Amino acid sequence: MRLTAHALLLMIMSFAVPALSAESWRAGYELTLTAGSDTSSIQTRSTFSGDEPVIHDLGNYRVVLFFKETSESGYSMKVVVRESGSDSIRSDILEHVVQGSYNGIAEFSHQRQDVRIEGVVAVNPLR
Repeated sequence: MRLTAHALLLMIMSFAVPALSAESWRAGYELTLTAGSDTSSIQTRSTFSGDEPVIHDLGNYRVVLFFKETSESGYSMKVVVRESGSDSIRSDILEHVVQGSYNGIAEFSHQRQDVRIEGVVAVNPLR
């Protein structure tokens, strides 16, 4: 996946925000989910606490992003794709872990059967 101009703008905007607290994070990201011939995507930014997942419904699926700080300069992001409207792990279709560093971008792509999730993300803790 190539970094689009919009994703680059999201990355820049994700860092241009006043600090909220040590437990808050800011992410700019672009996600694309393909299931068979159907494709859904989102380009957005979010501010959230480290213990709350970021959730987006894309087409017939729910994409859940879990963030965890792994070092002073990095994080891991677990990407889970579930059946739409479900919060149960029993409905997980695929799961992928992405390692990233602050003030940079991480690109990922993962597929299981006919469901593919790909994206680009920039994450920064708000300290």
